[in-house]
Amino acid sequence: MNTFLFNTMDFAQSWSAEALLEYIHPEMHVLVIPLMANDGWIADILAFNDEYSANEQYSETFSRLGIPENHIQVADIYELSRDVLVRRIRECDVVCLVSDNTEYAINMLEDFGLIEILHWYEGILIGVGECVKILSHTYESDTDRELHYGVSRYHDVYVYPGFERSLRDYEHIIRYLEEKGDQVIILDIHGGVCITDQQIEVLGDAFIASEKDLDTLYQLYEEEYLGI
Repeated sequence: MNTFLFNTMDFAQSWSAEALLEYIHPEMHVLVIPLMANDGWIADILAFNDEYSANEQYSETFSRLGIPENHIQVADIYELSRDVLVRRIRECDVVCLVSDNTEYAINMLEDFGLIEILHWYEGILIGVGECVKILSHTYESDTDRELHYGVSRYHDVYVYPGFERSLRDYEHIIRYLEEKGDQVIILDIHGGVCITDQQIEVLGDAFIASEKDLDTLYQLYEEEYLGI
């Protein structure tokens, strides 16, 4: 099972192309599932329909990888039954989940009964935005700071998405390294990670930090705090 993790849908770039094209080929079929949060289900439907004409952003990414337009579907989760959605997932070679809200995304997957389906999915699964977190075995909720179970596409590695070199980012990474002592894969805006059964490959500007990097992180945090 191959899993890619990215910050944004604009991931078909020179820094990721070599790794992506090793796995994604023109004859494949792609299903994109947006799990974007809004206020209430009516607002969700309206937002999805308003954006549907702009959903070329989803297909464009895969078109740049050589996938024909008629091989790319964007799932309207408000119109599809669970059975149809599951069938489409199983028929596709690549499934891409994208969300701007961790809790909303995992709740939608639970409501549609897709967590187990995606866990055992044998194709290429791509997590974008907040879906990076929920594809892990466990993830820390932004609301209650508690650990929750995710899709379990990857284990024993902590991935921190959306890194912007802010005080919040440095605080979170430092706290994790101080408490856990493990390595953390940090996804910069032009960075990603490919996780297979055999290896973990960081892409672009993504990098790995560990306990030995704490002194540097302390210094960067202080410089950000002082506005240096």
